[in-house]
Amino acid sequence: FNHVERVIRPGRLAAVDGVQLSRLQTALRSDGVEEITIRTSLVYLRSALAWAADMGMIAVMPRLKLPKRVAAPKGRAITAE
Repeated sequence: FNHVERVIRPGRLAAVDGVQLSRLQTALRSDGVEEITIRTSLVYLRSALAWAADMGMIAVMPRLKLPKRVAAPKGRAITAE
């Protein structure tokens, strides 16, 4: 949520919309953040926005498109030794 405050700087929770969330993803990529980290952050953000919509804090949950699932490398790399 620090990324949201740093990039979007919403005055209110209702100010967060799909355009700003797209801008957040672009800013994180330009900062060199890994795709898996961006996806994980957006999953938590989507969960928080869904909760806020259920509680009536925001009228509509903004549409949020997650990046494709990135396979993390498994195990140690094979070496010639």
